[in-house]
Amino acid sequence: PVEFRNVRIKELPSSNAPANLTAPEDTGLRTMFTGLDLRGWKTNAAIVQRWGVRGERLSLRAGEANPNATLWSEQDYGDAEFVFDSRPVKPVDGKPMTPPTVVVRGVEVKLADATAGNYQRYSITVKASAVVVKRGDQESQRLPLPADAKARGPFGLRDTGDATTASVSTPSSLSFAA
Repeated sequence: PVEFRNVRIKELPSSNAPANLTAPEDTGLRTMFTGLDLRGWKTNAAIVQRWGVRGERLSLRAGEANPNATLWSEQDYGDAEFVFDSRPVKPVDGKPMTPPTVVVRGVEVKLADATAGNYQRYSITVKASAVVVKRGDQESQRLPLPADAKARGPFGLRDTGDATTASVSTPSSLSFAA
C-alpha cells in the first residue's frame, strides 16, 4: 500500500516550449478498450479463441480467418471519429499480408497501406455520407456510405486470419469522438 499527503501544485509560467514538446489539446476522444479485457465488446467462442489482450493491446492470433470472429463494439455509433494504432505482423512463409480490416456503419475499410511489423496511427471519420481514412496526417481513402446505411452501428475489427496487434490503450487508444 502507499499513501500520499500534502500534494500541492504551483503553476509555472510558460517556457515557450516548441510544439513537438507540447502535449496536444484534449480532442474529446474517449477510449473504447479498457486495456485489461474485452469488456465493451461483444464476444462469442470464436472471438475468445481468436482475440486476446496482451500488454494492454488487443491482439488477433495467427490462424485461419473466422467470419464469426469479427470483434464488434457493444455500443453503436453514428457520425464519429475513431483513432487507433495498428501493427500487422510480418507474414511467414512468403505469404502476402492480408491488410487489417475494420468495419464502420456497415462499410468494410481495408487498411491496405499498413506496413507489416510497424505501428501506424489511423483516424477514421464517419460523417454524413462518407468514411474518410487517414494514416498519420495523410488521407489514404475516402469511401461512400451506402444509401441504405443505418444511422448508427457498431465498430468492428475483422478477423483477417493474419495476426495483428491493435494498440488500443491509453495514450495510443482506440478512441472515438461523437
